[in-house]
Amino acid sequence: MAGTPLETFLVDLDETRGKLPCCQEISLIQRRVRKVIKAMLLEVRRENPFFMTTLINSGSFYEGTKVGKPDEFDFFIQLDAFSFPEDVHFDELLCSTVWVFPSESACENVRFAFTELCDFQWKKTIKTPFFNIFNSKAENFEAYGMKVVTKTQSVLLRHGPAYTLLLQWNGGESDLYKGMEISVDLTLAVRINSTSRKVDLKFDSPSGRVLKSALDSLPYFLAVGSYRDPLSEEHPDYFKKAEEQCPGLRPINFILRCSQSSFEQLLFVQEFGSDSGQSKCLRLLKVLRDMMFPDSVVGLTELDTILILTIVESSSKAGKLISSYVLKTLVLYEWQKNTDAELWSGSNLTQRLISILQDLMGRLKDKKLTSFFYSDYNLFEKNSRDVDFSNAVAIIQILVDRLVSFKNVPEYKFEECLKKIAQDSVIVCRKEKLTTFLSCGLRHTSSDYDILQKVIEKSLINQGKGEIYESRESTCKNRHPLEGLEGLHRFQVEGEERTQFVEIYIEAFLDHIAPEETLAFTNIKVKALESLSCAVKQFKDIARRRMAGRDYLPSYTLWSQEHWTIEQPIYKLTSDEPKKLLALLFKMFREDIKVLHDKLHGC
Repeated sequence: MAGTPLETFLVDLDETRGKLPCCQEISLIQRRVRKVIKAMLLEVRRENPFFMTTLINSGSFYEGTKVGKPDEFDFFIQLDAFSFPEDVHFDELLCSTVWVFPSESACENVRFAFTELCDFQWKKTIKTPFFNIFNSKAENFEAYGMKVVTKTQSVLLRHGPAYTLLLQWNGGESDLYKGMEISVDLTLAVRINSTSRKVDLKFDSPSGRVLKSALDSLPYFLAVGSYRDPLSEEHPDYFKKAEEQCPGLRPINFILRCSQSSFEQLLFVQEFGSDSGQSKCLRLLKVLRDMMFPDSVVGLTELDTILILTIVESSSKAGKLISSYVLKTLVLYEWQKNTDAELWSGSNLTQRLISILQDLMGRLKDKKLTSFFYSDYNLFEKNSRDVDFSNAVAIIQILVDRLVSFKNVPEYKFEECLKKIAQDSVIVCRKEKLTTFLSCGLRHTSSDYDILQKVIEKSLINQGKGEIYESRESTCKNRHPLEGLEGLHRFQVEGEERTQFVEIYIEAFLDHIAPEETLAFTNIKVKALESLSCAVKQFKDIARRRMAGRDYLPSYTLWSQEHWTIEQPIYKLTSDEPKKLLALLFKMFREDIKVLHDKLHGC
């Protein structure tokens, strides 16, 4: 029975952009990738017998949630020398971390394998030597229809806690995937032969009983490196007492992260299945995420004959908050509330998808999404920018509104629906590009404006930051902004203040011509008013008065138009409108900075 156009669209989207097709070539690629990695691991072991390993499948391909092409594979490389119960001592800590220390017998084996060993630490003693050997064995490797691709001096590329190996597929009889580049993420792991005691799962519900059964069938977890240190993020002095009592001790050298990847794979493969609503939902979320948050494009554009700008799409930075693991976590939370299979099919699947997107917006607003397994582990990094959280929420709301609008389209056409989502994403990027152009251009064209320099200095002195000028000569004319470390620090502080004056002006301008815009194109928009200096607040009032009642200001529709062609990696202006707008803004900016200058100096 046909459902609403939205339900039909989601089915078609998963079939065409989501689920991998069932074909012999994909199975062949998967087998050949494993052969390549196992062959390299064998060579590593031959060079250093200590590195006996077991290759463990991981990630979306093996969970049935990979989208697009079979061009990404993930593996854990289990270190067999540390994976028996007697090989390590461990203690689970907070924030999904685990302290892992080799036993005396394991240490003896390490000392025998690495004769120059002074002290043990996972990264320096094990991870770096292992991947150094692996890197050398991967150079110029070609076999099984696969060829190693080298894009830098090193074959392996760092990717969080993993190393990425790039392969090119030249096998198979068809041309469907021939020449495709495949990325393989490899992560070293230590098997901890115990159920995690820190897992925060409740077992007194239908989903809880499923989790308990799965957990009992998998009495181990993996300890892996981490691209971040969530324990220190939340508890900066966690190891302070231990380090004071034992000078020279560095507990951080023995800290790894608890991975429940094997548990997650068991759920998606055995409990849900690749055709389940949960798996479909996760694939759809990834496809929609990739459409609304395209990869960052770094380009250059020439402004007159002087300025070369680097324009980076901030939507891609916001998109980095929404990793595939974040989406998987949200699907698991939604399943925990809606366990019955019928709640994940037909119109109910649509409800689950919209519910997850709304849940994601709420978590982004709170800047907190706890791990499904560890309630004290926030998946969002603490140092993520406020503007990225704000933009992620705004862009997801645009997506939700577009999806809901499909429910009532008079005539359903898949390509038309797809085109509308793509257009929404394009307009977001266009708005960001033009605003970035204006911000960079205004900073550049005002860099030699003496009155702005005087305003910046007065503002910083009034904030109690006048010490940055104490070592400077009384005259400013002959100074270079980077004379020594003191000059570099002054240049940085002044640059931050300059950026605030520029961004507050652009925000005043946008607030006037586009008061309903929810996207944040500048950092200043999401800053608390009390965090701004008195001078910046005064300039905000001056700018707003300037914009009020100005009939000659351009329409906001200008932000939705395309003013660039992309000839990779160069942006080239195709319209004079951005230059005209920048000239107008610069003229008004200079005049209003002069007004602020006179106020600050009591003129």
